Amino acid sequence: MNELTVDAKQEDIIISFQKAVHLKAKRKIGDYFELKFGVKLYQIGKGKPPQNKSHSEGKVFEANSKVDEDYFKLLRARNIQRYTIREEQHFIKYGVHLAEPRNINLFKGDRILLQRIVSKSCLDATFTDRTLICNTDVITLKPKSSFNCKFYLGILGSSLLGSFIKSRNINLDRNVFPKINTKTLEDVPVPDVAKVDKKIVEEITKLVDHLLKLNEEKQQLTLHSKIDQIQNRIDYAEQRINEIVYELYGLTKEEIALIENA
Repeated sequence: MNELTVDAKQEDIIISFQKAVHLKAKRKIGDYFELKFGVKLYQIGKGKPPQNKSHSEGKVFEANSKVDEDYFKLLRARNIQRYTIREEQHFIKYGVHLAEPRNINLFKGDRILLQRIVSKSCLDATFTDRTLICNTDVITLKPKSSFNCKFYLGILGSSLLGSFIKSRNINLDRNVFPKINTKTLEDVPVPDVAKVDKKIVEEITKLVDHLLKLNEEKQQLTLHSKIDQIQNRIDYAEQRINEIVYELYGLTKEEIALIENA
């Protein structure tokens, strides 16, 4: 079967396994989240006062410590990993002097952070509620209203959604540094959380919380045997999320095999 039409929680979805994965639903990620790239630090002629070449060459707004209250930790693509933030002592002086600053509220409160550069089948995304500035290689998904965004982090981090997004994003066909665009991400079809069984929402949320904790623990370990133990638990939790997501979208064993063996 090359194409399948199913009903997932009262939403019409079409899945094609010829060259790409196609999902169609009434609800999309953009219905729930505001999606924004992070701040652009340097560009000649931009900023107030206008920047010149020396600003970017000298990286004058960056520091390896929190110099004062205007400095915040800066996250780049490499800092955003699956269910974790690998932090560095890298700070940025935030303000109108930057080339393209954002409203700082974008970088506060509950939100999903997604690495724009894609190097594998699943997306690198995580959750945070801390004040952290992101550059243009990180997409921030800011909830439009008050709801549990960890449920959608689990959905976005699944194998199925990773396959779908990669199949729909032209930029991901590039051999060097393929990047996700916000338009593709906004249009990703997702179940309506209000119509999903509460037990399923709770299970995905608990699994995501578990993954956030496990990945934080893993960062602190140096003993390979302990790291392997943690990784086995991470793999189990991620596979369980995959199973739930397949069920939400109504996939059969045959379609699941096509996704996982792609």
